[in-house]
Amino acid sequence: NAYLDLWNLTVQHQFAPDLSMSLAYVGNVGRHLYNGYDMNAAVPGPGSDISLRRPLFNEFGIDTNVTMRAPGGESDYNALEYVVDKRMAQGYTIHSVFTWQKAMTLSYSGGETQDPYDQKLSIAPDGNNRAFVWTLSHIWNLPYGKGQHWGANASPVLRGVLGGWIFNGSTSVMSGLPVFIGWSDTSSLNNGGDFGQRPDQVGNPLQNIPAGRWYNPAAFADPAPCTTGGITCGFGNYGGTITGPNFASANWAIWKTFRFKSPLAKEDTSLEFRVESFNLFNRTNKSNPDGTANDSTAGVITNVYGVTSAGDLMRQFQ
Repeated sequence: NAYLDLWNLTVQHQFAPDLSMSLAYVGNVGRHLYNGYDMNAAVPGPGSDISLRRPLFNEFGIDTNVTMRAPGGESDYNALEYVVDKRMAQGYTIHSVFTWQKAMTLSYSGGETQDPYDQKLSIAPDGNNRAFVWTLSHIWNLPYGKGQHWGANASPVLRGVLGGWIFNGSTSVMSGLPVFIGWSDTSSLNNGGDFGQRPDQVGNPLQNIPAGRWYNPAAFADPAPCTTGGITCGFGNYGGTITGPNFASANWAIWKTFRFKSPLAKEDTSLEFRVESFNLFNRTNKSNPDGTANDSTAGVITNVYGVTSAGDLMRQFQ
């Protein structure tokens, strides 16, 4: 049966009435998780007729893929979280969370494992893994009005106009996502059969990077082809050491609720005024580069992270 174990160990200390910190270890492990695999995938080896190497062909004559779901998946997550809560003077409060984490799964590229007959070959960072994530949220209640730092003796009109404003927001900074390097030529495995292909890493992909590219494609090469019997097959040895561009964004807002009595209704009436900003500093967050190392555009970034329309590219107010 599939199972997921969770751990959480937290140490928290209040250093002052307005300052507290906590340090936590958070982890989980999943075993026997359901995932898909091809039970009729041709065993890697030489020869152009891959049907002869399909497990179900000789007995049943089945020469197509047979996709199954079985409890063979695994996952691991480990994180260290550092949290700071600080209440400052004049109604200002911040909440800071820094996470150092690592998530591992059996799937190298987010889909089927590279080799369903040896899934351990596909243990790699999860496609959504970001090693560092820092989020700073803040809220400021403008201290204006009766009993506040400013405007204690102001007229009711000024207190109504200038008092009660709230300024809050959240700023996030994250490290990049893993870049999964693939290889479009699968002939070294089984002549274009059923297995995914990654290249051999023969150099440092983060050195001598050509202009306009995120990594050096020359650091990768076509793996050696399978020998007779499939004793040695070129599955490739790249394991996911390249990360894509970092991410940063700030979403801030300011609002105020005006409360008054209206001649149209006997009960209290409220009117909220709100201004919200998204990507306030107009930062362009780039997506991962082309990860097929033998493409002509290998290492080239052609899109922006999370963009679904042209409007997502720019700062937005509402």
